Amino acid sequence: MRFLLDTNVVSEAAKPRPNAKCLNWLQAHSAASGYPSLALAERYQGAFALAEPERQAMLDELQAVAAEAGESLLPFDAKSAKAWGDYVNHPKVKSQPPGVIDSLIAAIAIANGLTVATRDTDHFPEVDVINPFD
Repeated sequence: MRFLLDTNVVSEAAKPRPNAKCLNWLQAHSAASGYPSLALAERYQGAFALAEPERQAMLDELQAVAAEAGESLLPFDAKSAKAWGDYVNHPKVKSQPPGVIDSLIAAIAIANGLTVATRDTDHFPEVDVINPFD
């Protein structure tokens, strides 16, 4: 595994008309990509904000994603917790703190030696990033 997918990347693939560059990147790197459990949580948050029947359709989709993800679904675990504690204390991160979810995704990436694939590269200071939309 080389990459950790930010929520904006995994969400892009589910759009009716996804960004072609991002979709091509995902197809080329799917075997080398992990899905952070926090991105799944953010997608569930979005699903529960929808009205029916869209809500149930997205909940069903996310349940299938979680079931199929297997070992590529990476949790925020003890190793990530330690990485997060260190990460949020870096001077650059302290001066421009990312959102909580982004900082937790960054910690999962750091703990597992992965590059974050995201459109929002500036949300991940001090972390290796790649923008699949470019």
